[in-house]
Amino acid sequence: MELNLLKATQMLERTMPILNRRILIYAAITMGLLLSIPIGAGSFFGLASFSDNPGFWGQIGAIFGLAAAIYGLRMARPALFFHLDLVQMSAIVKRLQGENLPSGKELNDSVKRQVSTLFQDPGSAWSYRLKLHQLIHLCASRFPVNRAVPSPLKKWLLAGFVPDALFAPAIKENDFSALRKSAIAFCRKYQDFSRISLILNAFLFGMSFIAFWLLLTPVDWVDEALPISLGVWKYVFAAILTFWIKVVFLDPIAATAMIMNLLETYEATDTKDIDEWPEILSVLEPLAEAGNQTGQ
Repeated sequence: MELNLLKATQMLERTMPILNRRILIYAAITMGLLLSIPIGAGSFFGLASFSDNPGFWGQIGAIFGLAAAIYGLRMARPALFFHLDLVQMSAIVKRLQGENLPSGKELNDSVKRQVSTLFQDPGSAWSYRLKLHQLIHLCASRFPVNRAVPSPLKKWLLAGFVPDALFAPAIKENDFSALRKSAIAFCRKYQDFSRISLILNAFLFGMSFIAFWLLLTPVDWVDEALPISLGVWKYVFAAILTFWIKVVFLDPIAATAMIMNLLETYEATDTKDIDEWPEILSVLEPLAEAGNQTGQ
C-alpha cells in the first residue's frame, strides 16, 4: 500500500468536466460566505444607527451573518455530497477501471445516472455516510494504534477520507453488498490506513496553511484600498478563500489517493472468514437492506 498524490492529481485531471462543475459551485458558495459578512454588518449597523455604538453592532452583525452562512452550508452538506462528491467519486472509480467515459456534459449526465441507481436521494446517501463513520469508530476502538495520537483525534482524521473511499467498491460493483468486503478490507489494514490518513491530513492542512499565508497578501491589498481597516476580519476573508481552495482541489486529491488504496486493498482481500467482525458488519446491514430496496 503506497501513497501516490501525483497519480491522484492526474485522475482528477481526467475528470475535468466534473471538477469544473465543483469549482463553479464552490466559487458561488465562497462568494456567499464572503458577502454574508458585509451584508450582516450593514444590516445591524443600519438598525443600530441611532444607538451609542453602531460600530459594535456592525461587528455583531458581521459575526451573525457569517454564522448564518456557515449554518446554511452545513445544512447543504447532504446535497453537496450527493451532487458533487459522489459524482466525482464515481467518475474516478470508472477512470481507475480503465473505462472510456464521454466528455463534457455527457460525462456529468452519465455518472449522475449511476449515482441515482445506488442512492435514492441526498438524505439517504448522507445517512449511509454517517453509518460508515460509525463503522470507522468501531474499527478505531478495536484496533488502537499509535498511542501518540489521541483516539478522538485519530477517529476525526480517519473520518475525513475513509467513509467516501469505503463507497468506492460499491460504486465499482454497482452493488451495496460490496460494502461488507470493503469494510473488512479496511479493518484488516487499519494500521496502514491510519498511517496514510495521517500523511494525507498533514498534506491537506500543510497546503491549506500555505494557501492561507499566500492569500493574506491580496487581502492586505484590499484592506489598504478601503477607507476603513478590516482588522481581524482580513484573516477571516483569507480563511474563507482558503476554504475554496481546500474543498475544490486539496480534498479531492486526498480523497482520490485514499480511494486508490482502498480499491487496491479491496481487490486483494480474501472473503474467507468475512464474518469475523459481527459488530462491525452489523452496522452495514441497514445499508445493504436499503440498497437492495433501491435496486428493486
